Amino acid sequence: MLDDDEDMLLGDESQVLPVSEQRARFLEFLEWFEACGGWLSDYVEFKFSLSRGVHLCVKTTSPSHSIPSKTTVLSCPHELTLSALNAWDVPPLYPNRNPKEFHTKRLDLPENLLEGARPQAAAALWLVAQRKLGDKSWWAPYINTLPGVAPNSGMHTGAGILGMGYVNTPIWWDLLERQWIAGTNLEKGLVDLESIWEKDWTLWEKEIKAWSDKNGWEVTQTEFYWALTMLGSRAFPSRLVADSSAGKSGLPLLDEHDPDMLLYPGMDMLNHDPETKNRWSHDSDNFDLVCNDEPVAGQEIYNPYGAKSNASFLLSYGFVIENNPHDSIAVKLARKNQSLPAPRRRSFVKPDEVPEDPSMVPQGTDLNRGLFFVRPVSRHIVKDPDYPSETGLNKHLLGFPYVLLNILAGDLEVPRERRARAERPCHIRDLLLEEPSRDSHIDVYAELGQRNILAVTNLLLSLLRVQLTRLSNAELTNEGLLFPPKDSTSIKYSRWCLVRTYRASQRMILEENIGLLSARLNAALTTQQELMPLGTAMAYLNQVMIPSEWQEFLAGLQAGLGLESGSAEDIWAAEMEEPAWAIFLGVTMQLGHDQLRKLHSFMKPADSGGYWFDLLAVRYHDDEEDQPLDVENAAGVRGILDAVQATLGATGFWAQANWDDTKVRKLAKIVGRETLRITLAGYDAGVAGMQGHEDDDGAEPIVVTAMFVQ
Repeated sequence: MLDDDEDMLLGDESQVLPVSEQRARFLEFLEWFEACGGWLSDYVEFKFSLSRGVHLCVKTTSPSHSIPSKTTVLSCPHELTLSALNAWDVPPLYPNRNPKEFHTKRLDLPENLLEGARPQAAAALWLVAQRKLGDKSWWAPYINTLPGVAPNSGMHTGAGILGMGYVNTPIWWDLLERQWIAGTNLEKGLVDLESIWEKDWTLWEKEIKAWSDKNGWEVTQTEFYWALTMLGSRAFPSRLVADSSAGKSGLPLLDEHDPDMLLYPGMDMLNHDPETKNRWSHDSDNFDLVCNDEPVAGQEIYNPYGAKSNASFLLSYGFVIENNPHDSIAVKLARKNQSLPAPRRRSFVKPDEVPEDPSMVPQGTDLNRGLFFVRPVSRHIVKDPDYPSETGLNKHLLGFPYVLLNILAGDLEVPRERRARAERPCHIRDLLLEEPSRDSHIDVYAELGQRNILAVTNLLLSLLRVQLTRLSNAELTNEGLLFPPKDSTSIKYSRWCLVRTYRASQRMILEENIGLLSARLNAALTTQQELMPLGTAMAYLNQVMIPSEWQEFLAGLQAGLGLESGSAEDIWAAEMEEPAWAIFLGVTMQLGHDQLRKLHSFMKPADSGGYWFDLLAVRYHDDEEDQPLDVENAAGVRGILDAVQATLGATGFWAQANWDDTKVRKLAKIVGRETLRITLAGYDAGVAGMQGHEDDDGAEPIVVTAMFVQ
């Protein structure tokens, strides 16, 4: 039963099918669907709305108060599918069935084209061909219910494709509308999708033209893209019903790494709800929708599209979900250390965590493209084994997949951590759990003070801030994003609203995770003192030195840096913190034993176990070949020393014997390994005596170079 409402259609109604004809087309489809073995439960009926399209609802005259859980409500025979299987004339493998039941309805396609085409491209060409056949096509009642393309739609000029409504995915948007997605993940996703489709078309354009001329047709690029859009927005991946899936389906899997897409008439007409518990099922005969939501009379029954991000929904289906719990931000690493040996780069990744089967890759990761998906922590309602636990010790990393954390931890590992972990294996997953595995030596990282986790935190913070800056800059330079189109009934206005919702979600994910990462680093800089800013370290050094020593040290910094004072504020402003840290460490190694004990007591309580400066002394002699020299920092230190010795003379702390080239290189190397450059955006309370300078836009970000002290 169809029931149309009074909703008004967006856009120019003269360019779409009249409501009465849309209704007639669907009634014809239902008759064909049921005649070919399609089935609807007595509980449900199809309804039609101009705002929601065709959708499935519980009958108002339902025989019970609600549909019982695990009730099959819709079923489609495999024989009705339209896919590359038809184009390639591949019969199903039904037990005790005649393969000819899956016949192609006879339409020859060029063999040279089919041999090299992707499954999706072959299926798209097959769909175009069936549409060209018109009423002669066996699938005509189904194809007539598909949405069309408006004339001069987006970047495509010329005649459109008449259908039941129009597609609304970004590939059909115009240049202005595409500018609305600038700075988002979708911007790159759209470019990549168009590149794949353009390659398909360019590769086979001549063969398609020759084949269409032979049949007296003209197949346009717009029609080919329309068919690819139908597959992307309505088809089901073949792995859901393939032979290898539980061994009970009759459909072969053509390509495990590039699965073909199957159009199941009727099954593809339901709308999506992220909270639906409904599930798909199949056997050797049919593909079924099993209802678990227990809806009552009049309520809509939804199709589980999957746990997808808003970028995926918008790119493939043309809609977004507000407060989508499965939304995410894609992060791609631009790694500078690809020349390092594999064990160094992947030291935290266990061999069994990088599966050979792409279908087994952990969620939150696309290893083929080097993408990792950051999730919204506050919205995530489902426990995910591929992300840290909410009960873990490092809650600021809940939004990041383990695989990303593993790779970064391996990249940022220093020699002493690598040696310690080799002696007593410890996996990063254990650092994020309250109860590490029995065979894990978590004490390794208790001793090291989670230096590695803080380094990962800092790098992630930088990555997300770059993403947020890109998103914000696009909004500041695009007036179209700030002011909606004037006609609130236009398609352009509806697309503007979609983009605003999408961008707001992207911003929320970034700001939420940035806030958690920043809070962790701020805590390490202040209350926990896992990180030591230079200003704080200098203040402590002042307290353990006798006045004459302090003045000698301060005068040397002033002369070496060319500053009016040797204060941390001036060093920070001159961006000379790294060489200043090397000078600081070189001076501390010349202090007496009692002074070092007192300095350490300031930096860490005496009962923390071990002394930081004792550890630094060990690291000073840790000169491994695989640890690259910080040439720039070493040159900066040597320049400071030359200026000091030229001004004050090579005496006391600044004696030449205390600063030979070997010592300078080692000090620079320690600073390169043991410090972080942290940008504290809006941290106007100041760190270690360095106050942020405010302007009209608020607090200026402070860049602090901090040393690990555990």
